[in-house]
Amino acid sequence: MTSGNGDPISAEDLKGCFTAVLKLSLVLTFLIAGLVLFGMLQGDDEDALSAYSAERACTTEVSNRLKAPSTADIKVTSKTENSDGWSFGGTVDAENSFGANIRSNWICNATQENDSWNVRVWID
Repeated sequence: MTSGNGDPISAEDLKGCFTAVLKLSLVLTFLIAGLVLFGMLQGDDEDALSAYSAERACTTEVSNRLKAPSTADIKVTSKTENSDGWSFGGTVDAENSFGANIRSNWICNATQENDSWNVRVWID
């Protein structure tokens, strides 16, 4: 085998060229794998942020419906992603209008509309 100028190509030159191509291939492979993984993690982060913001919208609305919201201890016991948003359920311990601490169950459906959450809350 000869080079472009007619000189023979040595085995050492071929080995060096092969090594450079191999290193470049490995770097590109890791770069592509990193970008794919980053994209997957990015999607998970967005889902987690979506769930968190929907949960906050629901617990805020639960609190707003209480007689004494400052006494509330709101717990989320279930979380489900559905086709149009999130559903949450839980309990809330808070004082009623007589000052007695009462536990109630609540359910909330949150659907995203533009940049905000539309929430529907039921408290028993």
